[in-house]
Amino acid sequence: MATTMFIKHITFLFSLLLFLILVFPAANAMKMNDVNTFCKETADVDFCLKYIGTDKRIVAARDLYDVLLIALYQSKIQITNAVKELNRVRPKFSATGGSVFVRECEDEWKKHGPIQKSPVTFYNNNVAKMSSIIRKIIDKLY
Repeated sequence: MATTMFIKHITFLFSLLLFLILVFPAANAMKMNDVNTFCKETADVDFCLKYIGTDKRIVAARDLYDVLLIALYQSKIQITNAVKELNRVRPKFSATGGSVFVRECEDEWKKHGPIQKSPVTFYNNNVAKMSSIIRKIIDKLY
């Protein structure tokens, strides 16, 4: 009988503890210092702080698994933006002789003026930077 009572009390205490952990996730959330420290380990600290550190869900992130989910979501946004830009410039390349014209234009710019970056370079770089952040998180987790 005493054993049954003890088991009930222990079960109640563990249930209460589990409830508190689930209901108050901010109590066990990552500190902003931890996020800053993590971002300092990445190749582009400012980029990490801009897209990971300022995400509104970061204050509730409990560990690197939650940060990984945030990074994956941010990566999805970056990829969506890149696809939109590709769809915007695609008609210029698909016209008759479009890719030849673009190459000739790039060659002329190289000869007579400042070299222009591709309109998708920005988006490509963002996707690559976010991928490196995701890789860094996975390396830390495993």
